[in-house]
Amino acid sequence: EDDVPELVVSKPCICYLYTFHEDKVSTLMDGWGFGAMGNLGYSYLPRANRVHNHNYDFAGLLRYDTYMKISPEKTLVEDVVVESWLFKDSNGNGYPDTGEYDDSDYVRYVVNDVEITQEEAETYRNGDYTILSGSMTLAELREALA
Repeated sequence: EDDVPELVVSKPCICYLYTFHEDKVSTLMDGWGFGAMGNLGYSYLPRANRVHNHNYDFAGLLRYDTYMKISPEKTLVEDVVVESWLFKDSNGNGYPDTGEYDDSDYVRYVVNDVEITQEEAETYRNGDYTILSGSMTLAELREALA
């Protein structure tokens, strides 16, 4: 919420995020992985201290949208996880069994084991997120800091 940008260090499938506040650097993400097992990576809501992670299980049939915020202690904490179930769990085992994912229009939204509407699920987003990635190479950063 100030004019000092956060520092993002991104390497293939790994992200680091640092913030600077009151003359102190704090680590928000220390080598968080993405790109494997359905984890699409991280995005942020500019000037709002919010980070989003989009993750899938079961070949995309269960989606997790995790919304995090920067705490007063300058750590990244989970705010809410919105689950989007793209299969009817008829037998209640938590897994998509044969026949439970045939309806391509079916979606069930869940927060804290409570079913919610699509409109309620969308309210957690709170704006337009931007992919969390660096904007310059290490050499460019060193030159800018020189």
